[in-house]
Amino acid sequence: GGIYHTHLRNNLGDRFLDPVKEALEIGQRGEIPCHLTHFYQKLTHPGSAKQLLELVDGAVGQGQDVTMDCFHYPYSSTRLLILIPEWAFDGGPEKLKGVLRSPEGRERLRQEIRPRSGSFDELMLTNFKQPHNSQYDGRSLAEVADAMEKGEVDALCDLLLDEDLQISYVSPGPSLATLPDFITHPRTMIGSDAVLLGEHPNPRTYGTFPTILADYVREEGRLTIEEAIRKMTSMAALRLDIRDRGMLRDGMKADIVVFDPRSVKSPATLLEPKQFPVGIEYVLVNGSVVVDQGQHTGALAGRALRHGRA
Repeated sequence: GGIYHTHLRNNLGDRFLDPVKEALEIGQRGEIPCHLTHFYQKLTHPGSAKQLLELVDGAVGQGQDVTMDCFHYPYSSTRLLILIPEWAFDGGPEKLKGVLRSPEGRERLRQEIRPRSGSFDELMLTNFKQPHNSQYDGRSLAEVADAMEKGEVDALCDLLLDEDLQISYVSPGPSLATLPDFITHPRTMIGSDAVLLGEHPNPRTYGTFPTILADYVREEGRLTIEEAIRKMTSMAALRLDIRDRGMLRDGMKADIVVFDPRSVKSPATLLEPKQFPVGIEYVLVNGSVVVDQGQHTGALAGRALRHGRA
């Protein structure tokens, strides 16, 4: 059978527990395993990490099959369109562009658009395709608006129209202080949630797994190396019923990372995210060498994976 794999809603203020309760109820009523993706405490949550995790522990204690995934970075990233209210999408992309162009639409957007967390000063734009907009890559919406001599919402609307709605951004999201509570939880697996867009993608795109090995294993001792590797490999493969990956075993696909546990780390930062890890000498994907002595070979050996297929 399958699983109920849900992306939680995160911006409900005092009702921040509601999405977790709803997801658990859906899994329980459907009598199916439930997986909560990107499960962490946001900076904007008024409550505690303990409240979120107690919901999961309570459900598990009552016999429900629940798992989670998380990453160790205090930044979120997604499409800039997520800031636009739902009503503006009625009628599809062309109608949305009409809203972004019209004085009436913009006035309403000025009243309603707010950063999902932090401020416009902390909302860093990326993924520009028009050459004349490349100067804005890696700069905050507030900075870009000043450069354009416009308000933030007008700058946002003009850029979305100019870029065919395709801009992305990186901004503060998870609470760094409580991420260890989620990552070390026995029912949590680790994933990057990485999207390689623009010149300034989220640093987790390059650094998720080496950061866990460096910080959580080597420096802080929050996880054993065996626990960390399981959370990054076999735990996810078993949960998604990907039967021929996730373990070093005869007959399994040869997806192998050769790293030095004494030196592995990620130099990727918010301002300079596109930096490959240190201490990873070789990577094999489907038996093909894609990293050789720390250098990418250019091989494209990956493939889409399907639930339940060997």
